[in-house]
Amino acid sequence: MDKIKLGIIGMGRWARQAHLRNLRQLPQFQVTAVSSRNDDNISKALEITGEGPLVFRDWTELLESEEVEAVIIATPNHTHEEIACLALESGKHVLVEKPPALTVQGCDRLIETARKTDKILQVGFELRYSDLYRHVAELIAGGDIGNLRLMRCMNFRGPFFGSWRLSSELSGGPLLELSTHHFDLFNFFAGEKPVRVCAMGGVNTSVESDILDNSTVIIEYDRSVRATLLMCLFSSCDNKLKFGITGDNGGIDCYDKSQKIIKHSALSPNCREYSIASRACIVEYEHHGTLRQMESFAECIRCGVLPRANGLAGKWSVAVAVAAARSIKEGIFVETGL
Repeated sequence: MDKIKLGIIGMGRWARQAHLRNLRQLPQFQVTAVSSRNDDNISKALEITGEGPLVFRDWTELLESEEVEAVIIATPNHTHEEIACLALESGKHVLVEKPPALTVQGCDRLIETARKTDKILQVGFELRYSDLYRHVAELIAGGDIGNLRLMRCMNFRGPFFGSWRLSSELSGGPLLELSTHHFDLFNFFAGEKPVRVCAMGGVNTSVESDILDNSTVIIEYDRSVRATLLMCLFSSCDNKLKFGITGDNGGIDCYDKSQKIIKHSALSPNCREYSIASRACIVEYEHHGTLRQMESFAECIRCGVLPRANGLAGKWSVAVAVAAARSIKEGIFVETGL
């Protein structure tokens, strides 16, 4: 079977370390083109790929190339919507990093463009594809903890440093840049759209920018399911990410870094603790799920099926982030409008 000819727009650290390094292990793709205005980033990318790919300083020229069938968009957040729409209209399948757009309306535009062009639109929610969180979703759906009632996430980490992520205008702020991953997992586990949001947050320690460095976000779903996110960007913890799921007949704690799960049962005082094993002979770079999401991208292109992390998933996560930001600013409960 012919390889999918892939172009990558944006050659920052994530594009190189997560996408290019993982793509070297995937026979489904051939990286035929890369695009960046930064010569140093291009040089670092070619150290990974070799001299094979075409190099474009202007991403619009990459989209015009017949050597590209699909693109990964790994540029600053405020550019995602425009580039993804033009890529779809150019006849390319698209995997766009989260958030797909900075507004719900922008997400709607992307979803409609994908529909009209009949091309795949996948959002870079790699956590959905990790074995850990897929297993948790299966436990919830299988009734292992009874009816889902409460979800919680603690994401404590150090600050962003010296990049476009420190600009609310360019990144949309950490609720869009960072927390959309966690809002997406809440939506994934709940299996339904978020209804309303209440949030508090502030700038307690940041001196380089005005972006939030901590927040508490409460999300309400139908069926009286609620989720709470605690986010901190000035923690001494080493990227500590932990999820807890509570049902009316048990619970699950899961730890991202160790890939560990602890299951609790209302019927037994004993807990079951185990780890999710990695696939043999596979080295997955960066976050768990980065390799599988690109395997899924290839499968969706080949088979014409809707990705698990599709445009609608992107819209729901963005809707929570936007509602949370408004709730913090205005001190009110905010309906997502979904």
